[in-house]
Formats: sequence, structure tokens, C-alpha cells
Amino acid sequence: MDVHAIKELYTFALSGHYDMVFYDFYRSDGVSTYASAPRKVSTNNKDFLMSSLLCGRLMGSLCGALIKRSLYDGITFPRQNMNEDLATIIQLVWNSRNVGYLMKPFYYYFFNPASITSYGSAEIQINKLNQRKENLDLIFTFLRSKGIYEKYTDEINALKVGSRMYLDRYMLMPRIRRIWHNTYPEINSITVIRHSKMRTLSKIEYFGSLLGVYPIFKYLKNIWKDLRK
Repeated sequence: MDVHAIKELYTFALSGHYDMVFYDFYRSDGVSTYASAPRKVSTNNKDFLMSSLLCGRLMGSLCGALIKRSLYDGITFPRQNMNEDLATIIQLVWNSRNVGYLMKPFYYYFFNPASITSYGSAEIQINKLNQRKENLDLIFTFLRSKGIYEKYTDEINALKVGSRMYLDRYMLMPRIRRIWHNTYPEINSITVIRHSKMRTLSKIEYFGSLLGVYPIFKYLKNIWKDLRK
């Protein structure tokens, strides 16, 4: 965390009477570092803000926001380790009256692509899927309780698709394919995916998994990356 972050964020929160203040972050893999910032942020519109968090346009992480303590009162805390920040911050945004955004990177996020959280056996990936699913179900229950679940159908479908992607590299295994198809079976539709708020590349990867050829697609993609170096 930047040494001046808390003072600047608190001053900004007081000046705008904000319950929450989002900010940017530095992302590094140990080789390169860059400031990550959303391309479009509108904190004046709660619907857009909720949509941005659900579809990943705005990082749904607790380390990316200064949050008023009272917003935590009465929320349901997630019990699992995947997407736990998103399950929390969606409730906090809903409870807030005024949200601000300070366009400065204050947090330093180190990402290790070779860590045990990035790669794992089929069983580890299944466990991660189940943990994510429980926390997503918490989000879906919350949205339904507020009568706004249908408003974010496309974003929700993208989250469901993202859950399946934990299993993509093992799609040549019949057991994994069954689990993949039975996880949120309501998204087994080309129409659903076509309208979901997913990046084009993610949609291509999804259909590769649907056809059972994702591992081959991933292999060719890695070769292409190596050739471009």
C-alpha cells in the first residue's frame, strides 16, 4: 500500500461525503509492473457500478477501496475463499449512499503465474469451483432479496461461465466434462453466452470447452504466443 494512500483517500472521502472510495492499483508479475485502471467508471450510477463489479470492469476487491465501517453492519459474510471479496463488496456498494473514485494507483498487487493458486490438479480445480460457486450463490441470493437479480442477467451468466473455466484444462476427462456441464446447466445455450458480458476471447475459450477441445486450443494459443516473442 502506498504510504500516502490512507491520508489522501480519507481526505477525498470527507470532501465528497463518500461512504466508499475506489482507487486503482499496480499489478506486477515480478518482471513488469503497470497501473491497472478501469476504462470507464461511473460511481454516480449505482446500477452501473454494480454491473461493473459483477462483470469485472471494476475490480471487486476489498483492497481496492476505502470503506466506511458502518457499511459492514448486517451483511452476510462469505465462508469460502474464491470470490469472497466480490461477495462482500457487492453488499457494501448496495448499502452505500455515495461512492467516489480516485484515479490514482495506491495498492501494489503481485501476481505469481506459477503459484499453487494458479495451477492445480483436477481435484484442486474442482474444490476451487465449489468454493467459488458457494460465494456466487451468496451474491445471487442477495440480488434476489433486493429484487434486482434479473437486472444483471448478462453479468450473472458471465460469472457462471467463469466458474466453469476452472475445469477447462481437464475437459478431455469424461468425469470433468460431466461436472462442467452440470455446473449452472442453465447456461448450456449458445444464446446465453452470446449475450453475456464476456470478452470475445473468453467466449471462444468457452466454446472450445463446450466442444471438448479447449486443451488443444490452449496448446495452440501458447505456441502462438511463443512465436510472437
